[in-house]
Amino acid sequence: MAYQSIDRSSWSSFGDRVSSELRGREVDLEVIGLDLGDQIGMRFTVDGVSYDLPSDALHVFMQRGSSDQQVDHVIHSPQEIYIELSDAGISQLAVMDAEGHKQLLWVHPRPQLPSG
Repeated sequence: MAYQSIDRSSWSSFGDRVSSELRGREVDLEVIGLDLGDQIGMRFTVDGVSYDLPSDALHVFMQRGSSDQQVDHVIHSPQEIYIELSDAGISQLAVMDAEGHKQLLWVHPRPQLPSG
């Protein structure tokens, strides 16, 4: 697997690309920081990803579990964005924020259909 750094100048268009690939995929949210420890969130289903230039914020729109509860996870002042690629596509989205936190979206593989 390889990490790819996303250049700041392409963050807005990056959101569209990631949204199309991750929409409907299950992810686990994890936030890591010296002041926080390792905070592992719940499992979510991705609705979309968007970078808002005027507010300098990356939004990850999700649903919690099988409910219709919408979650807008906002990462203020992102400093760096990386994706980890596997043979199946994006396996992780990693964002470093201005407070030194690493925010990770661990992408679950798509369920495999039974062969036969």
